[in-house]
Amino acid sequence: NSVIIKKGIVRVLKESLVRYPAQTKSFVTTQNIFEQDELITLFGQIDEFFINRTLEQLHWSRLLFSAKLVDSSILKRILSLLCETNSLSKYVKDMLCLGNL
Repeated sequence: NSVIIKKGIVRVLKESLVRYPAQTKSFVTTQNIFEQDELITLFGQIDEFFINRTLEQLHWSRLLFSAKLVDSSILKRILSLLCETNSLSKYVKDMLCLGNL
């Protein structure tokens, strides 16, 4: 019954609520393990951070999947650039130079 673990579970479920609302609501309502304040936190105002992060992950997934379909070497180059670069701005600049792919 660690408070930190319980807060982490609520946070994961809150993010899951953005991605899979019906399944998450079903799970939470069938389990009797949450206190009233945790349910308020979970079903209260949706944090923009979760929405943006979910959309960003979906966009990156689609981009990488599409690149792999076009040419698997493009995907390998994208991932190697990501591993080589320690600066996000340099990575974006390198990505925009399509000749490097």
